[in-house]
Amino acid sequence: MHKDQYAVYFLGMCCYKIGMLYNFELQMAGIILFSAMIAGGVAMWYRRRRALSEGEDGVQDTSDNLR
Repeated sequence: MHKDQYAVYFLGMCCYKIGMLYNFELQMAGIILFSAMIAGGVAMWYRRRRALSEGEDGVQDTSDNLR
């Protein structure tokens, strides 16, 4: 290989590694956001369930309206 071919190969490998790192970072951000959304949904569900079981006046059961 010529010196120019090594330079092109090196640049190609650098771009490939940066692309892999970028994809990995996006996947990790997605996992973190997905986990946070699940935790928030469970917390909201638990609060609503607790409020319904305590019989607070401001909270109504709307499960009949879902059908």
